Amino acid sequence: MQGPFAREICIRHAWFAILGWVFILLCTPVVARAQGCIDHACVTVGSNLVAVDTNQSDLLNSLFTSLLGNSANIDVSTGNYNELLNGNIDLFGLLEELQVDLDLQSPGEALATQVTMGELLQAAIGVANQNGDTALALAFNDLLLDINGLSQEIKLGDLFDLQFGAESLTNVKLNGLDLVSGSVQLFNFAHVDGPTAALVLPGTVLSGLGLDSKIGQVTLNTRVLEPPTFVCGPESAVFNAAPMRLLLDVEVLDLALDTSGLESDLLGLLGGLLNILGDLANVRLDANATVSQLSLLVEIDRGEGVIQAINAVNNAVTIQATPGVAHLYLGQIDPNRAFDRTYDLSPADFDFTDIATLDLTIDFSGLPELLFSDVEIANVAIGAKAYADGVAEAATFQFTGPYPQTHKFVADSSTLDTLLPNLLSNLEINADVSLLEEGLGGLLSGLNLNALIDELLDGLLGLLQDPNGDLLNSLLGPILGDILNPLLDTLGLRLGEMGVTVNELSELCPDLSISKSHLGAFTVGATGSYIINVRNAGQAPTALPITVIDTLPGELSFVTASGVGWNVVSHVGQTVVLQNSQALSSGASLPLLTLTVNATAPGAVVNTATVTVTGDGNAANNSALDPTVINPVAGSGAPDLAISKSHSGDFAAGNLHNYTIEVQNVGNGATTGAITVVDTLPGGMTYVSHSGAGWQLAGGAGQALTFRSIAVIVPGNTMEPLVLTVFVGESAVGSVVNTATVSTVGDANAANNTATDPTVVNSGGGVAPDLALSKTHEGDFTAGNLHSYTLTVANVGAGATSGPITVVDALPAGMSYFSHSGNGWNLVSVAGQHVTLRHDGPLAGGGSLPVLALRVTVGEQAVGAVINTATVSTAGDADPANDTASDTTVVRSGGDGPFPDLAINKSHGGDFTQGMLHSYTIVVQNVGASATTGVIQVADTLPAGMNYVAHSGAGWTLVDLSDSTATFEHQNVVAPNSMLPPLLLHVIAGSAGAFTNTAAVSTTGDMNVANNLAFDSTVVRFDRSGDDDNDGILNEAECSDFPNCPDTDGDGTPDYLDPDDDGDGVWTQYECPDHPDCPDTDGDGNPDYLDPDDDGDGKPTITENADPNGDGNPDDALDSDGDGIPDYLDPDDGVSGANQMKQLIPFIMNG
Repeated sequence: MQGPFAREICIRHAWFAILGWVFILLCTPVVARAQGCIDHACVTVGSNLVAVDTNQSDLLNSLFTSLLGNSANIDVSTGNYNELLNGNIDLFGLLEELQVDLDLQSPGEALATQVTMGELLQAAIGVANQNGDTALALAFNDLLLDINGLSQEIKLGDLFDLQFGAESLTNVKLNGLDLVSGSVQLFNFAHVDGPTAALVLPGTVLSGLGLDSKIGQVTLNTRVLEPPTFVCGPESAVFNAAPMRLLLDVEVLDLALDTSGLESDLLGLLGGLLNILGDLANVRLDANATVSQLSLLVEIDRGEGVIQAINAVNNAVTIQATPGVAHLYLGQIDPNRAFDRTYDLSPADFDFTDIATLDLTIDFSGLPELLFSDVEIANVAIGAKAYADGVAEAATFQFTGPYPQTHKFVADSSTLDTLLPNLLSNLEINADVSLLEEGLGGLLSGLNLNALIDELLDGLLGLLQDPNGDLLNSLLGPILGDILNPLLDTLGLRLGEMGVTVNELSELCPDLSISKSHLGAFTVGATGSYIINVRNAGQAPTALPITVIDTLPGELSFVTASGVGWNVVSHVGQTVVLQNSQALSSGASLPLLTLTVNATAPGAVVNTATVTVTGDGNAANNSALDPTVINPVAGSGAPDLAISKSHSGDFAAGNLHNYTIEVQNVGNGATTGAITVVDTLPGGMTYVSHSGAGWQLAGGAGQALTFRSIAVIVPGNTMEPLVLTVFVGESAVGSVVNTATVSTVGDANAANNTATDPTVVNSGGGVAPDLALSKTHEGDFTAGNLHSYTLTVANVGAGATSGPITVVDALPAGMSYFSHSGNGWNLVSVAGQHVTLRHDGPLAGGGSLPVLALRVTVGEQAVGAVINTATVSTAGDADPANDTASDTTVVRSGGDGPFPDLAINKSHGGDFTQGMLHSYTIVVQNVGASATTGVIQVADTLPAGMNYVAHSGAGWTLVDLSDSTATFEHQNVVAPNSMLPPLLLHVIAGSAGAFTNTAAVSTTGDMNVANNLAFDSTVVRFDRSGDDDNDGILNEAECSDFPNCPDTDGDGTPDYLDPDDDGDGVWTQYECPDHPDCPDTDGDGNPDYLDPDDDGDGKPTITENADPNGDGNPDDALDSDGDGIPDYLDPDDGVSGANQMKQLIPFIMNG
């Protein structure tokens, strides 16, 4: 029950597992304000960015590509990342969508089922579309196109731990980017192991940050060390963000260190050693140190937190959180060890890595006397290694709303400002001393060079450790501050920080529902049983006990009750009170309660049961009604249906007319099963529709139509009339007879079960349809512009049309179809100058169809006086003389050139799949000699069954969406030999088949219409792996040769779309619950779900009361002989021997 207590605490923890992608949902009970309900908090770990810019989208694409092990190239646009960031997905709806897509039993089962990334995103697209968020659906689709080839699977239960069941998520919305990031992170943990190819960050990232002059290239390799969790649990439950390692290799563009101070110190030391202090002005010493590369490993431990308290009264939530401790390492490490999730890294695992080179030159040529040889030492490799560790720091914060509210927990020891100085203070360097000794050894034989080399290396180390030096400010700071932190910050994470967001506060309550049923009709003097099912449809477990109160009608008396855990508390008069002391968790049902009663009097009665429990605030589903027929003792009374049939006046061929059928019970007993009427129409008449409360068309074969009602008719009552509307064709002229029969189980008298209705049908002479077409336009046309023709179709005859109405317009040369409008008019084809359009009708005599407006582009070739001719046609048109209309049109020249000339092209990729989102790409190019001067319009006329969803493309605006045509405009000027940005049209194909999509382009001054149309033939395949009718049998099993699909019951709906394939009233899911192992009761080789006579007794299943309540489930099927086999599956259902004699008694009594 959601009710008045529906407030939920969802805490979004923006520390998304080292890179900010984990979500952790915690639902925590506190002292409930409503008795029986549970206060509950939900915590998610994910992004809390305000917006994604171009740099961040490039980083995100690189990050996701790296996390997926480079097995997919992610290239999602900045705009779609913002749609993911700003969009929310209904989490329970996502599980429901996966339940349907994967053919599962419940939404909760989706958590335990392995799914591919593609299946997860496809479900997210479906939920977003259902919620009307097409922009979010398109963003998910953008990502789907990049990762659809990944076949590895993940289990959502590794992210979500729901201790209150899936129903507890009813009000939980998950950020779209968090869903993507969390699933990608889980994929990395499950499937990316050991070192993989490093990913090079795009150069646009470096240039966007202004680092392209210092850094040549950055490669990235990432590994998730353990998955995050999304938990709904009790107060004091902990949550955590996933730990991760990132390895960055940086190519430096030869960063020269400032060695002037080092050179001065070395020169002074050298003068003392060589005793030439007085001559140092004549000695030149140059020391050049150049940093060329860095190798950094960043490790962030698991961030942890606990919900300490929830005070629902004060709307407060207290969180204690510890951001993940950060570790920085500079040095060389074995990649296998670096990405071993089971290994704990330490500084000892890192060796020196070359980061710089040193050149040393000493020139003694300026000395008065040449005492020493010059020194030239080049390319001495300088190695380095360093580490810095943060410290765990916990903090507590109380959220008080309004929600969502965010607080950032900071561990100062793990922030960049603290870690970088610590890293430099621990820096060690080394060099090839032998190269230095060899290069300096010629200065003086036997000179101790250790002091000079030590000074050189110590000075170089000091330069590298200088907090104001180049290594920190030009390299480490920008790499970690401008690249790594924004990379993490894109998903709500910075080194040493963890953002926690409390989204909403709610109270979970139980919500009991009750259903009640029985089998067949009861009989006076005998016992019958009701089955009562109690289910918790709420979000929280129930309190104790659960009480059911059954109020029996006066015609029934209580006998006993049974069911595990059920006890009779009291029985006073017609009221029976029962209780069960078993707590009922969310989504679960109690053991069935069976209530046995004795029938004391005949009639049609209603038995009512209610259920109650403390905390259930939703009374709407706490009661169940069960209409029950109580028959008199056998032989004492039976139903006797009488049928009558009538019409008004003579019928006229070519028109619609009505028959009225009435069914009355003139017997002594109420009906106990379905009532069936079969109406056999005379030849020449065609069924159009029917009306009448409770009447359903159950099937049709030839002229015979079968209707069915499950209404109970007590003696003396008459059913709602069945009104049958038919189209009367010319072949029915004369005197014809319409015959109808009625039947039901136990009908005592067959003599009044048939009714005939003689009908006079007059010739169609004056009553056939007669279509007349008129065509007009306004003013003169001008070449290079859009103009319209108006076509009006009127039926000037007396008879209605019986089929589709077709208009073919033969456009003059130089004109081309652009678009059309008019309610019900559909484009069939454009072939050369002939445009064919259709309206399904019908059109009654004297009526007119909606006006058809035909927009055309007019080229210079049409200049002059031209004639546009159109023709209308339909079946049975009495007079073709008025079916053609011509419209003379004056077309004026558009002036002297040069002119623009727009050409249009339309394409798509691969076959479409029914019910899925797909895209067309439209490209408009100016192939003319001058630039465009006006607005550019594109009209796309979608084929029948295809629906516009959205569009994309820079500068394109939707200006009109009417019927099947979407019209777009672009304001840009298009120069010769230039093209507009592509227009992407996103559609959903509603029906399968082969279709042609037509698009047209127009702009002022375009004199050549020959290239203004584009056609794109598209095959839409039905979803072979789906189950469109939800009958438990895949589409491909019910239609192996699409579009030639079986239609077993001939009702016009193919089996793969029909929940009742054989039209026998019992739905396929119940006749074949485990396809392909389907029952074949009568052994005729035809399984029951395809057999209209399941037991082969010669009586159609639909007439044997297989489903009295009409819900498709035969759990209430009639069992006349009480042998436990319902009649529709029992070839011997009691009509033999003594039973047969009993059934004959009413006929004997009636003579």
